[in-house]
Amino acid sequence: MQYTISSDGAVPRFHYAKWRSTVVRACVVSTLAALLAAPAWAQQFVARQNAVVVHFTDAPADVASAPASLRLPITLHLRDVSVERALGEVVSAAKLSLTYSRAVVPLDRTVSVNVENAPVIEALRQTLSGANVELWISDEGTMALVPAPRAQQRRRAENGSVTGRVTQVEGGQPIVSVTVTVAGTRLGAITGDDGQYRIANVPEGSHVIYAQRIGFGRDSQTVVVPSGGTVAANFALHAVGVQLSPVVAIGYGTAERRDLTGSVASVSSEQIRQQPVQNVQQAIQGRAPGVQITQASGQPGAPAAVRIRGGNSVTAGNEPLYVIDGVPVQSSPDGSNNF
Repeated sequence: MQYTISSDGAVPRFHYAKWRSTVVRACVVSTLAALLAAPAWAQQFVARQNAVVVHFTDAPADVASAPASLRLPITLHLRDVSVERALGEVVSAAKLSLTYSRAVVPLDRTVSVNVENAPVIEALRQTLSGANVELWISDEGTMALVPAPRAQQRRRAENGSVTGRVTQVEGGQPIVSVTVTVAGTRLGAITGDDGQYRIANVPEGSHVIYAQRIGFGRDSQTVVVPSGGTVAANFALHAVGVQLSPVVAIGYGTAERRDLTGSVASVSSEQIRQQPVQNVQQAIQGRAPGVQITQASGQPGAPAAVRIRGGNSVTAGNEPLYVIDGVPVQSSPDGSNNF
């Protein structure tokens, strides 16, 4: 049944009718569609599709934001009366027209209304607070009580937490400095010396938890975080070998191979040991790409000419620069300081 309450300043009149009015039906349907499309969290007055929707809360009404018709002062002192009677008294005192349905408004609920020269919105708040309804007001002043969106009827869930311990598979020793994260979020924690961790403010629901650290294999678990509760997720990680970036020794230090832009050739001590050579030049002859070593004569101990990718200078020397243990050494022209 639908109830339309109106007042002409005297005794309120109650009209009972089935949902036959096309205008009222269209009004309610469009209102419900607007409410489902855009729920109003923690807002008392929301503009939706050429209408104002008032959400009743336990907090005092925001009179300054209320429409003019709801700011009119009225005086009512009702104790332990039904919502149906309270609505009738409010409408009569404020000279309003209000439409609602018993299926939406709990008319048999007992309430108390105590306002002295207070706005209409405050009287309605005391009548309908906790009833899970909203007041819909059109541009023409038509008022109707409609169901509040489900998001407003449901209490906001509290966040929970994830705790646990990370250990080694071999021996069960705790692992320190393991990064534990919640997939799809920025939430995470680092294990302490005892392998324990705790991640706070994790939203309620199912989450995938990852644990990883260099030198150990990555592991994951799926947990369900209860509202305001704590769930445990323990991990046992396998130790794995990690290949680090190779380091190359260059003239004045070392560098990672990925950062090296020049060409580097190396000859191992094992390769030199297998050769019956008298100096370094003979040891690298034919083993370093781009390095040309020419023996001037067949005389034993004769100096060798070393060129790196050919001659590069017309007036200066073309001998290479030798660096031994970080100290640069230049060979003499007569080869007296062969290495």
